[in-house]
Amino acid sequence: MNKLILFIFCLISFTKSFSESNDADMILGDWISPKKDVIVQCYKKNNMYYGKIVWFKKYYYDLKHDPNVVPERRWMNIDVIAKFVYANNEWSGGEIYALRKGKTYEGFIQMKDKNTMVVTGFAYIRMLSETLHFTRYLEKQLPRF
Repeated sequence: MNKLILFIFCLISFTKSFSESNDADMILGDWISPKKDVIVQCYKKNNMYYGKIVWFKKYYYDLKHDPNVVPERRWMNIDVIAKFVYANNEWSGGEIYALRKGKTYEGFIQMKDKNTMVVTGFAYIRMLSETLHFTRYLEKQLPRF
């Protein structure tokens, strides 16, 4: 009887662990910003989740020279999402880097559905935040605009 209870407990624990792992990996893949001007590729490294820029739309206008802002020519492969850990149906504990502002914010990520990633960045207080809804990018090639 005790062996049966132990077996059932182990089976439930394994199933829950496997399910959480699959849920956590929902974030993996390519995501396009609401303005359709940046594609971020989310990946996993050392059980943490990251996102790097793999494509961006170039805007041809003069920007003020700010030494803290990363120039567009260096945007490729920069991690803009870093060190997120999955727990309780969200990725949290990580940082979001705003390239145009040259600032890093705390943040959390949630999935609205399998093709909508909700990324929220905040400074100090979670209630004072900015949220962006990224859409899964399913095309085989990157855009050409």
